[in-house]
Amino acid sequence: CRSSACAGASMVDLIEYSGWIDFGDNERAGEQAVGATAANRSTGGTDAHDDVAGIFGGFGFLTILGEKIPLVNSGLQQLHQLVGDEAAYRRAQQQDPIGPNGYLTQAAEHVPLLNNVLQEVFKNMGDDGAFRRAKARDPIGTHGYLTQAFEQFPVISDGVMMFHRFQGEEDAYERARAHSLQNLLSKDGAITRLAEVMPGSNIIAAVLHKMNGNDEEAARAMGLVESWAQVFTPDSPFARIFELIPGPDALAFALHVQGGYYAQALRSLAKTSWVTVSIDKVGFIMRCPALSSASCWGLNVESVVMQPMQFSLIVGMRDMLTNFLVVDTAGQRRDGAMETDFEQIGEKFGAFEYTKELVKRVANDQLSTQISSFANDLPEYLDWMVLAINRRMPGWRSQSNFMRRAFPEVMPPLTELVKKEFQRALPRASIRHVPLSDFRPNSARLRRWQHAGLVAESASVA
Repeated sequence: CRSSACAGASMVDLIEYSGWIDFGDNERAGEQAVGATAANRSTGGTDAHDDVAGIFGGFGFLTILGEKIPLVNSGLQQLHQLVGDEAAYRRAQQQDPIGPNGYLTQAAEHVPLLNNVLQEVFKNMGDDGAFRRAKARDPIGTHGYLTQAFEQFPVISDGVMMFHRFQGEEDAYERARAHSLQNLLSKDGAITRLAEVMPGSNIIAAVLHKMNGNDEEAARAMGLVESWAQVFTPDSPFARIFELIPGPDALAFALHVQGGYYAQALRSLAKTSWVTVSIDKVGFIMRCPALSSASCWGLNVESVVMQPMQFSLIVGMRDMLTNFLVVDTAGQRRDGAMETDFEQIGEKFGAFEYTKELVKRVANDQLSTQISSFANDLPEYLDWMVLAINRRMPGWRSQSNFMRRAFPEVMPPLTELVKKEFQRALPRASIRHVPLSDFRPNSARLRRWQHAGLVAESASVA
């Protein structure tokens, strides 16, 4: 042994010194040292122990690194249990690569069939969280990537569509129906609409429409000139075809958004006849040092859910919202300088923050407009308030003698000077949160209030 801690120690001391090497933290390892001699407790021995425990201890960097390696983690879990280090044992369990939440396990959840095996394992373990996560990631599940890939091919999509209907998954059924042969050949399907603009095939389409009782569609198919006149509209046959093909559907989406045809833009992404968007909570953080300078300072959005479940739909909805918000109510793009600032925010913090800043800007514009409108109409509101008070005055005065003495029979109308003073003071109005003063009435005032019926007879002065 070349360590300074071994100098002058007997063989028995050296054997007992092995009790210092512990996989707990340094302080506990020192407290649990068994039978160490004076040589072991020397400064050199303590430094050597701290170095060893700092590397190999329960919280040593090599130990934590080893917990990220498959199988090694399992051995370290056993070792942590052996030395009684519960904190390190729980940490190793959480970081186990092949545990319920391990990175290898979660990667395996994206593999077909292997995902189903993991679902059964989690179910038998009673780990509901891991089971639900694996079920949501199932490649051949209701919303799996393989399932959605099969839905892109007609005929196959028809079979997947019927399977979704059998399972009671209406959202997935609607998604699969977009590429089904049944939908493409329907009266407004992409193939049917394309046949209506082709000379010769339009006659066949008209006959089929007539046989199925679709008189309007039959007349549409016979009007070949009118069909070609509408060939570049958002609902034209070529637009419908482009919306179904990966790649050109992005072009169709961009054209729809730029033209303001948001319903068709959503259709090109979702490939469905409807899209459901639900938000649990939207919170605006407001600043109001004065009413004239009230503004939206922050925005929090929680639990946004879109059906059908498609990542492209989320991105597309954000793009549509952004394009919609940069245009004001007059149809003009918002302030160019502010738009440049927004673009810089998007480059620095991402597209989501860019959209949030646009929402805040729209909220501030609306808030400023409403406050300005309220200030301009304030004289009318004050006149309405006087009329409303006078309508209720007889009822208030009939309640008690105190109310009869406190309120006049009729409240006089406000003068123009008073109305203008209200208008002038309104922009400076502010809201402050202050504690209410501790107001306690004396005995005489309390008796008057009790006689007027404003407080209970049993009330007393504290």
